[in-house]
Amino acid sequence: METAFHLLAAGMLVAAAAAMGLRHLVHCALCLVAVFTAAAGLFLTLGAEFLAFAQVLVYVGAISILIVFAMLLTRTRAVDTASLSVRPRALGLTAAGAVSGFVIAAVLTSGVLPEKA
Repeated sequence: METAFHLLAAGMLVAAAAAMGLRHLVHCALCLVAVFTAAAGLFLTLGAEFLAFAQVLVYVGAISILIVFAMLLTRTRAVDTASLSVRPRALGLTAAGAVSGFVIAAVLTSGVLPEKA
């Protein structure tokens, strides 16, 4: 059961990173569906079947369809990707890495993690 939890968590992180990194909005929405589905799987591994069912019903079903409809019904203009700079993305990744490092360091030094048996 622990292996399933770790596999679902890793899949959820990969899908979330893909949802943030992909350029095509429909692909991002599909990755978001994968994140919601993995979250439901995590609830199942933790023994919360009702939460998993509610996650699938509300988020995977309703919210994802709402996002896709909103994307399809709004007009988007083509963006010249050659004029976009790499600098804001690098700055964002650096900031995200720094915040993640601080959070991991805080959790590891706080002593709230259980001792190994």
